[in-house]
Amino acid sequence: MEVLKIFQMDEPISKKLLPSQNSRSLNSSFKHSKVDQLTEMDKLRKQLIIAQSENLTLQKELSSTVNEEAENKEKLVELTKKLRELERKHEELLSHNTVNTKPKGITFDEIISLENKVLILEHKNRDLEAKLKKLHQITKENEEKDNIIKLQKDKLIEIESKLKQNENTSCAIDKIGDAGMDNREIEFQKVMLEYEELLGKVLTERQTLLDDKNTVQNHLANLELAFNDLLQKYERAKKIVEGFKKNEEILRGQMTEWTKTLNNFDKKYTDLKMYAEKKISQANVTILNKNKGNIEEVAKLKAKILQSQVKINELEKHIKPNEIETVSLFAPLKNDLKRKH
Repeated sequence: MEVLKIFQMDEPISKKLLPSQNSRSLNSSFKHSKVDQLTEMDKLRKQLIIAQSENLTLQKELSSTVNEEAENKEKLVELTKKLRELERKHEELLSHNTVNTKPKGITFDEIISLENKVLILEHKNRDLEAKLKKLHQITKENEEKDNIIKLQKDKLIEIESKLKQNENTSCAIDKIGDAGMDNREIEFQKVMLEYEELLGKVLTERQTLLDDKNTVQNHLANLELAFNDLLQKYERAKKIVEGFKKNEEILRGQMTEWTKTLNNFDKKYTDLKMYAEKKISQANVTILNKNKGNIEEVAKLKAKILQSQVKINELEKHIKPNEIETVSLFAPLKNDLKRKH
């Protein structure tokens, strides 16, 4: 009670005015308060070291997330380029493609390669989704760590208030106590200055970490927008590929029908060819037989002609003298007839 009365007094009381028991109690209380302050300072230093280590881990995690985000951006740029190329190819193919006619310049190998590219894009999209989930987890962890840092800051503010109270009490005790305790007070002030500097560094680092977190969140939002755009383009490409698959099935059905008709025409052609060859061989045989018969008949006719010519010559030889005789006999008759007419 006496100590409290002394603290409540306006002016400090010198050591001579105080009784011996009060001075001893003040010295003991001052020593205990200094020990408590030193223990609290040690605790604060430990807490500051822990906070610095946590800040370093946060910085490392943020740097890793920034690097991953840059890699994801590069991959997204590559994927968008590939998707634009695919869309351009799909538009060219759609401009040339019809359902009933076979497109020129399009092969099944190109369609298969497009399907493979789409599968690769699906795998890449899954990887990006996993990375986005990881980024969400990292942001949640960063938020939890920010909450922990806020709690630590609140604790540090409480400790600062306690230290200020201790400083006020120590100043009052120093005014009342011995002049030999000034060195300890100077050391305590030095420690407090170091603590304030460390606290300022921690706060600045925390602010930088918060700024980095905001930038990472903005980048993550941009990445989500780009990813949604990529998903929309992927869905469009998927629909286009499904249309190509349907057209491919239709074309394959038409190809099977065409192959069946071609096989039927081939069979008919082979049958007609065999029938024509048989008929031609039969006609050749008949022609040969007719030629042989005609040659024989011609030879017979030639022989008959020769025989008839010989007979004609013989008859002409017999007829000429008979003609002369008949002419000489019928000449006067002709003359008479002419005269009568």
